[in-house]
Amino acid sequence: MKKELMLKIGAAGGSLSICSVIEGNERTFFVFKNESILKGFLTEEDDSDLVYTHRSDALPSFEAAIDALDVYPRFISLSYHSINHQRRPSRA
Repeated sequence: MKKELMLKIGAAGGSLSICSVIEGNERTFFVFKNESILKGFLTEEDDSDLVYTHRSDALPSFEAAIDALDVYPRFISLSYHSINHQRRPSRA
């Protein structure tokens, strides 16, 4: 299994990442949310029910992973170009 970071969006309160995982000939994508830095700013009472990290279910494409980011509020417009994720053989 090979894991590759495809995109990371960082901010003062945490980060969102998209990673690809290759197992055999199959590539899937996951969205990771990490807001654990917020834990230091909250009292035990405030954070008793909060989840600071989360991994999405497996997603079939990078585009689907980008679409999954829509559940998170943001103040910038996000656009991207579809790309072919197959790597070309390197030249010797």
